[in-house]
Amino acid sequence: MIRLLALLVVLTLPLRAADFAALKTQAEQLYGEQSYAKAHELYAQAAEPPADEKRWIAMRLADTLWRSQAATKTADTTKFEEAQRGLEAVIREVTREEDRDRAWAEAQESLGDFFWSRQNARNWGEALPHYRAALDWWAGAREVDLARERYLVMIWNMARPPEARPHESYGNMGNWLPLELLDDALYGYAQWMERYGRFVARENGGWQNEPDYNKALELYRRIVRDFKKGETRYYDNAQQQIAEITGTRVGVNVSNVFLPESQVQFSVNWRNAKKIEFALHPVSLPRNVQTGGEDDSLNDWVQRIDLEKTETIKRWTKQTGDTGVHKPGSETIRYEGALAPGAYVIEARAGGEKARDLVLVSDAAVVLKTSGQQALTYVCNALDGSPRKNAMVRIIECWRVGNKWRWQEQDGKTNADGIATFFPHGGPRPAAGARARERRRPRGVCLERRSLGPPPRSALENLRLHRPSGVSAGGDGALEKIHGEAL
Repeated sequence: MIRLLALLVVLTLPLRAADFAALKTQAEQLYGEQSYAKAHELYAQAAEPPADEKRWIAMRLADTLWRSQAATKTADTTKFEEAQRGLEAVIREVTREEDRDRAWAEAQESLGDFFWSRQNARNWGEALPHYRAALDWWAGAREVDLARERYLVMIWNMARPPEARPHESYGNMGNWLPLELLDDALYGYAQWMERYGRFVARENGGWQNEPDYNKALELYRRIVRDFKKGETRYYDNAQQQIAEITGTRVGVNVSNVFLPESQVQFSVNWRNAKKIEFALHPVSLPRNVQTGGEDDSLNDWVQRIDLEKTETIKRWTKQTGDTGVHKPGSETIRYEGALAPGAYVIEARAGGEKARDLVLVSDAAVVLKTSGQQALTYVCNALDGSPRKNAMVRIIECWRVGNKWRWQEQDGKTNADGIATFFPHGGPRPAAGARARERRRPRGVCLERRSLGPPPRSALENLRLHRPSGVSAGGDGALEKIHGEAL
């Protein structure tokens, strides 16, 4: 008898000392594999779980009990009734809405499946309130990706149970989804297909996500077809996504300033474009950039260059290989041949859309320091920082008065130290209280070489430099580094 007791003590020690987190992880893995009976056995070993895990274990024990029993196809309802009471107890424990936790939501979903997905149950009237409670909880969950996945899985189980017969389709058993649930599911599914799509096999044997834009388009179109404006909050968003997926898009970006005799390259991106036509134009920035106007700023000055008045030194066409699946494409293109120092505009056209960016070939740089009363520019060699003497500099100011823009241009010349100083003019300086509304600050610097003797080999005919978008204007005395983009 003593030996038997000792053996029982030894057999129970591993269960008492088992790490609960490891046990839960293993049980959840089995649950995810739909091995409900084995998962139930593991959950049952957690006789004394941590206080904050007791509700979860109680929910999982009841949940796995009826799911494992349903797989046996038995007519005995004893375990089903026991599981139902267990799940209802987990739900009843929560009396305040703010205390509803994931165990509460899982119990609601489990009861929904209990009444709906069991082959001999199919009680839609009993299942729907539990499904709606679970869906409402997941709709407000902070783990957005997990919530989206669980929400959609639940919707599809409601629309078509896992064990549906071949002749059973949506609505045949009265399982019509409320409209507010259907549009959520459609829009969520459309976004999933647009962003992630399906898993496809890779050549190396791995798997990767591949967006399915045609499926997403089908779902967005169903929203605007099945719902009227005002019946769903997704109507306008769905229309915008349809236009985004089906519209022709083209973009071009030059991310660097190129030294003379270096390889020039730029990136292009497109959508729904079978071919892209490129054109390269040399530009004289002080002459070709159109300043002025009351409703615009200098931020889009490249778009304001009138290319009709410029020469085209090269045109070519790129075939994109677009197959009509609305998949965006992109590529980095290397320009064949060298460009002489200067400023150029590269323009891309496709399907009535166009985009352009600036190509600058230079070894010059400008630093701009501004205050409320003056602006100081330093023109130098970008490689060694040596000053550029007698460089002609043009500053363009733009400022807002009310809702209108005002413009001012000034020309200057650098001294032996490569410095040129400018002073705002055109009226008295605004009072301190009006600075926030009418303050004038230089928005660009334009450097121009004239006939000042033999210029350096890399000097530009015309060069404009402006503050990068990522550099804050700051307050008086802020140092603003200007990178080499030609105007």
